[in-house]
Amino acid sequence: MIRWLLLGLLIFMVYRMIRGMIFISTVQKQAQKQARNRAGQQRSSSVKNRLHTIEEADFEEVEPDQTQN
Repeated sequence: MIRWLLLGLLIFMVYRMIRGMIFISTVQKQAQKQARNRAGQQRSSSVKNRLHTIEEADFEEVEPDQTQN
C-alpha cells in the first residue's frame, strides 16, 4: 500500500516538474518575442524621430543674427 502511494507521489512530482519546465520555456519564448518587438518599435520610432527632425530642419527659415553688428 505504502509503495503504491510513494510510486504515485513520485510520478506526480515528475509530472509537475515536466509541466514546470514547459511553462518556464514558454514564458521565456514570450519574453524574447516581447523584447524583439520592443527593440523593433524603438528602432522604428527613433528613425521616425530622426526623419521628423531632418524635415523640420530643412523647412525652417533661418534669420540672420542681429547680435553680431
